Amino acid sequence: QEHGVPVFEAMHSPHHALHREVVDLVGSGRLGRLYRIEAHFDAPVSRDPGEFRWKAALGGGALMDLGVYPLAWARRLAGEDFDILSAEADIDDGVDARFSAELRFASGVDAMIGSDMTGARRADMTLIFDRGEVTIQNFLAPQLGHR
Repeated sequence: QEHGVPVFEAMHSPHHALHREVVDLVGSGRLGRLYRIEAHFDAPVSRDPGEFRWKAALGGGALMDLGVYPLAWARRLAGEDFDILSAEADIDDGVDARFSAELRFASGVDAMIGSDMTGARRADMTLIFDRGEVTIQNFLAPQLGHR
């Protein structure tokens, strides 16, 4: 800040127009109060010997590699503070190959987030409001197409 240099986290999806539309929708109240978020990012990760995502010592695992994206989106929409109501994981060779967690945000929004390094590619999020719901397919890389 002192030198006027912007610094960005290497997570581009919040900078896309889709993210702004979703934030505006939540803030508008058109569908009522947002009370639940369900977000998933699954992608098959190669089991090649050099693949760091399967190495616990290198910070591997579904949560650290894939799960940070649905968690970040949920936090941007529901607030930063949350409690973990429950969490589960399938551990494979020392890392979580799959995980899911139920969260409750201080804002009153509940969320279920999850990721899986062994399944087919999936990046979707459903926002459940008092008066309707919205499902976004491919919230992660909307520049490649989304619905």
